Amino acid sequence: SEVVRPVRDTARGRVEPKSFASGLHSPIPEFLHSAVFLNYSRSSMTSGRSTDEPFGRYELHGFRPHPTLSDDEQYFTMCMLVTRSSICAQGHMGCILVSDSSKASAERGKPCSEGNAGATDSQDQYEEKVCRRIIGVATNKPLYSEVDSDVHAEIGAIGEAARRANSTEGCTAYIAMPPCKNCFGALLSAGCRRIVSPRQPNKTVETAAKAEGVEMVTIESGIVDAIRVRIDALVNASNNADDAEKRKAEIAAKRKARKEASKLKKEKRRRLVEENKRIHGEINR
Repeated sequence: SEVVRPVRDTARGRVEPKSFASGLHSPIPEFLHSAVFLNYSRSSMTSGRSTDEPFGRYELHGFRPHPTLSDDEQYFTMCMLVTRSSICAQGHMGCILVSDSSKASAERGKPCSEGNAGATDSQDQYEEKVCRRIIGVATNKPLYSEVDSDVHAEIGAIGEAARRANSTEGCTAYIAMPPCKNCFGALLSAGCRRIVSPRQPNKTVETAAKAEGVEMVTIESGIVDAIRVRIDALVNASNNADDAEKRKAEIAAKRKARKEASKLKKEKRRRLVEENKRIHGEINR
């Protein structure tokens, strides 16, 4: 059956159903890895996973950019796929930074076929144009412990862009969740002018963004749901579906172990307090 995604009809201010079945490739011919940024090359899509590739640690489960998807749908789908690679027990986060261009800005909100692709572009050429705009990719990651979210995804993506000498001036940040105050400050300082996420930011960030002229975009819930359906189909069709489930189970086990350890620690502290009270009570007698 054909999957249907809602699309905003800006002229009428309402949501119209539109097929994105053509955005799903089944069976998946090759994996598209996240070695997709400013010095992206088409060969990295089909050469297989390599630890030498930039961003090669992320798995996109065969997703391939398609002209029927808007810029925001395209890059946010990639962001959500990258987010699945997070190992943090406190929650999974991902961020993709996308460079801006005068043409992309003029065509924002329209299908990528009108903004990124030329009339005679092949699918491969189109994919390369889409992916060349990616300048930084990261998930949240541990630093001081095994599974804590010590380095947020936004900071990691800015760092990736800096290490590869990719300018972040005027970029758009696609984030799995709205940024915290510190990450918003970092994105603002890096020159980010547009932030796309599935929820509205907190009031503090929203107020600061308005004052600084940073556009905060909340993706409609219907489109987010459609993206999740697309991702589920991709993951289920990919060879790494079992690995993904195994990784989820491992993370769930670590979360459970941390909760149990925290519970035991609290119980030990409570007993120590009671023992101290008992000792002091006996001394005061």
